[in-house]
Amino acid sequence: MFRFDKRQLFKWIKHKGIVCDRCGVEVTESKVRRDRMGHIELACPVSHIWFARGIPSRLGLLLDLSSRNLERVLY
Repeated sequence: MFRFDKRQLFKWIKHKGIVCDRCGVEVTESKVRRDRMGHIELACPVSHIWFARGIPSRLGLLLDLSSRNLERVLY
């Protein structure tokens, strides 16, 4: 069973439902923010380095490109 520390519980209750005036994001614990992902529209397609680099390259395998050719396209 999950147990709350009293300090954590009161901190959560204190900030429950508060939204940042600047960015519009709900104020919450850092562990919750790490789990949530987002999506933004960019002017051109980009790739995260985790998909481009690695042995074997996931993006390279998907596109059937060598690491060298993949780096030429991305950079």
